Amino acid sequence: ESSRSGRCEVLRRVAKLLLPDDRVLDLGCGPGLLAREAGRRDISGVEMSPGMVVAARDWMDEVVPDNLLEHYPLEPPDVVVLCNVLEPYPADIRRMVCSHCCSFVRPGGRVIVVLALGKGFGSSAET
Repeated sequence: ESSRSGRCEVLRRVAKLLLPDDRVLDLGCGPGLLAREAGRRDISGVEMSPGMVVAARDWMDEVVPDNLLEHYPLEPPDVVVLCNVLEPYPADIRRMVCSHCCSFVRPGGRVIVVLALGKGFGSSAET
């Protein structure tokens, strides 16, 4: 299975975790693949790459060009998704991003984190 088809399968699984009425924020949305796999234009995205912001707008009604740690949504989302965006960062930054998400998600909401576990990743209690 190629990495692309594997990524789409992961996104389909994440999409199944989303309820129809959930207000969803996809942080680090890339080209909008979660919205595409979920068949939902109402998923909001945040992305730093200008090229990815343009691509994501093919699948999402709202894509904000912003930094993950500087973005605060106007309305608290029910679900925040971080799919394959934390891998390049050290454990302290990953914790900071997750804490940031918890600061604005709706009370009782969910933060869904997907990590690609490669060689040597996840072997420490700090990850």
